[in-house]
Amino acid sequence: MDTAKLEETMASFADKFRKASVPILVVTSLITVILLANLFSSPPQFNTDLDAFSPESESKDAHDRIHEYFPNETRPLFIDVERNDGGNVLTFDNILLMQQHLIEIEQLSMSEDNSVVVWTTTPNILQLALDEESNGTNLSELSSWNQLLDEIVDDDVECRLTNDDQFLSAATYASSALLNTDLDFTPTCDYLSDGTGDGTPVASSTLWVLEIDPDMSEEDRKEVQVELREKFNKLSEDSGLDYGVVSLDLLSHDIDSGTFDNLALLVVLALLVVVVLLIFTFRSVSDVAFPLFGLSCALIWTYGALNLFNVKFTALEVAVAPLVLGLGIDYAIHLQRAQAALREQYPDPAESWLRACAKLSVPLSLAVITTVSAFLANIVSPLPPLTTFGLALAFGVICAFITSTVVVGALHVVIDSSKISKVSKAITLPVFTNNLVKIQQKQQVSIFLVVLLLSGISILGAASLDTDFDLGDFVDPDMEIM
Repeated sequence: MDTAKLEETMASFADKFRKASVPILVVTSLITVILLANLFSSPPQFNTDLDAFSPESESKDAHDRIHEYFPNETRPLFIDVERNDGGNVLTFDNILLMQQHLIEIEQLSMSEDNSVVVWTTTPNILQLALDEESNGTNLSELSSWNQLLDEIVDDDVECRLTNDDQFLSAATYASSALLNTDLDFTPTCDYLSDGTGDGTPVASSTLWVLEIDPDMSEEDRKEVQVELREKFNKLSEDSGLDYGVVSLDLLSHDIDSGTFDNLALLVVLALLVVVVLLIFTFRSVSDVAFPLFGLSCALIWTYGALNLFNVKFTALEVAVAPLVLGLGIDYAIHLQRAQAALREQYPDPAESWLRACAKLSVPLSLAVITTVSAFLANIVSPLPPLTTFGLALAFGVICAFITSTVVVGALHVVIDSSKISKVSKAITLPVFTNNLVKIQQKQQVSIFLVVLLLSGISILGAASLDTDFDLGDFVDPDMEIM
């Protein structure tokens, strides 16, 4: 498309652009500093909760209607208890040690406004049996499983199936959910049958379930569970028992706390890639530094504006940074290449930059419009995090386009000298390019068929995509909680 008229029109604004360059850079710096200060003073809070990815649907509406007549659902905290050496966790010494640890956990819960409302633990279950069958004898007063069995089990009790459905259900729950599948209670049965031997059951692990107060706010609930996990970790370090703690709230917390670190790492890596590409393309300090400054501003504007408007960040927003940098560097490279070619004919930086913008106006505008439109398509998603993700990407692309065209251009006008700098030649690889063109011309039908075949395979693959969602997908498998 002929852009000669547009180039002349843009060139007529060279004086105005030259005069406006300093104010542009001042305003850009002020906006960047303000948004950067906001990011430092109030860092974005990532909140990757499973409920946030739940779309509006009839089932969700039905759940909300039913929820009006029932209390809030409790949030279970699961604690896997094992011995450090992998031995039998159900020895009576370990039971007594668990009881001591449980008392410390209960004290912590009380200090947090009784944050744990339901306790399903091995010591509690045994103490409950003593309360009902032995007139409240304290578990700590006993020293062996034999004593415990004598206190809570009648003489005529045997190890066999029962017709008591309630008792059978409780026993099944305890053996299948609260104890490891390697549970062996043969010693207990032997003791009950003849009253001799050691009645200690054997299992490599047991499970505690602590139900957190459902009326607590989401943040308070996470903080309480983090404190409980830290306490259990301390108990694991100071004893022969090992406590492994997990819950959906902790999983969400670990994702959110790790997301900010991942974001920082991704930004650094993406900027390094940008620097390498710019050095490889231009081999000029100014041609590397100017786009780098502009793209850094674009990132700060994107995350700063979202944070300023209290947008809820999720792990998806981590992907915004590399996408914005990747698209922005493309704009900057094309514009600086075009300006470098025009500087030979139009030495004035302002005029050559405006002519470069005019020359590339059609492809760049179409690229920006189509990219932004594609990202904005996410706003029709029923998932709120995807809507936010699409808006963040679209806004980031617009920021990258503005900084790559206006800010980078202003830097060239203000800092570039009026002399024509030595322009590095583009790497064209003529031999490789010519051979590639010849192959393309000779094999047009074959290439077209291959493209059709690959497109068909891709469509079939897309139709069978697995759309399952799991918070664990956002977590490093080497993390403790996994």
